[in-house]
Amino acid sequence: MKEYLYVFGYETPVQRKNNAQHGWDDEDSHALYILASNEQRALKWGHQIAERFIEALYDDPNASWSRGEHAAWIETEDRFTKDQVRQIPNVKDGEYPDIRKMVLESLRNDRS
Repeated sequence: MKEYLYVFGYETPVQRKNNAQHGWDDEDSHALYILASNEQRALKWGHQIAERFIEALYDDPNASWSRGEHAAWIETEDRFTKDQVRQIPNVKDGEYPDIRKMVLESLRNDRS
């Protein structure tokens, strides 16, 4: 098993409204360390987490991260500070992070 740094992009509710209104392409992102047997498993599980996160962010079981065609990748560069790394959630393949905490963080930073 290896730890992979999974990053996914998404639109907050305010960004979605502003992007549609102004033709912008703003996005936020979240990062997670996923302990998995290989990179493909980490990506696949990360996509599942992103789906659950978007459903919770929009409080809509029909909301979809994948239909939004947002980016997701395994980060290979060391671009985070030590303080940022300490705040990144760690999960195992098949385990969800605290989605509620992720949503609250996103909404707290979501400004018009």
